[in-house]
Amino acid sequence: HELRAPFARIAIAMAPAEKGFVDASLEELNEELSSMRMQFDRWAEAREQGVLDIKANHDEKFQEVKGKLSKMKGDEKKYKKLGIELMERLEMEKAEEYRAQHEIHLLKQQEYAIPQRVEELRTIIERDLQVANKAGEEMAKSSSTAYKKLEALRHAVEVYRERLGLAFETAPGSENLKVSMKYIDPQDPEKWFTFAVHVGSDGKYSIANCEPWVGEVDALLIELNKTNNFCNFVRSMRRKFKESVQ
Repeated sequence: HELRAPFARIAIAMAPAEKGFVDASLEELNEELSSMRMQFDRWAEAREQGVLDIKANHDEKFQEVKGKLSKMKGDEKKYKKLGIELMERLEMEKAEEYRAQHEIHLLKQQEYAIPQRVEELRTIIERDLQVANKAGEEMAKSSSTAYKKLEALRHAVEVYRERLGLAFETAPGSENLKVSMKYIDPQDPEKWFTFAVHVGSDGKYSIANCEPWVGEVDALLIELNKTNNFCNFVRSMRRKFKESVQ
């Protein structure tokens, strides 16, 4: 009460004009304060919205990172599985490579042995073909029937039927002589090359079958019927077969 008294005395002493001035100043102050409050509210609202935006952006980034981490974990499992599969495949390929190298080694050993074996066979064939040639010449001098001629040929070469890779066959009751040869194709020495010779009642030779076919067989037949040298014909056929695989 004692503190309010001086202010009361001041208020009583103030002139009416001064009182009006103070009221105007207070109103202006209130307006300024109201304006400042509105600015502050806008600033506070903007700050709050900024914080909300930052939080929303943070949440979005967090979810994005979380999704990437989840995907990375899934990719890690997938790549780990792929790595295991690749390792297994690599082991299989290494095993296959080892087997291939072993097979190549065996083939090289066989390759080294082939020339010597071929030379041995060539010597044997040349020697026995000379025997067959002599037998053919002796047979040509005879006047036997076609069947006897075939029988003579078959017996003349019986000694080297299988071991030389040259075989002669006649079916019972047939007048065809089937000649089979191998050791011709370097890529497949065991492959058979065959032709069948027919001897007519007039003693003339003809080809009943040839596998694979040799284009010059007609010219060779003309020479055979002219000379009756069957062994030379066999050698010529063998040479043509060799030419067909080169």
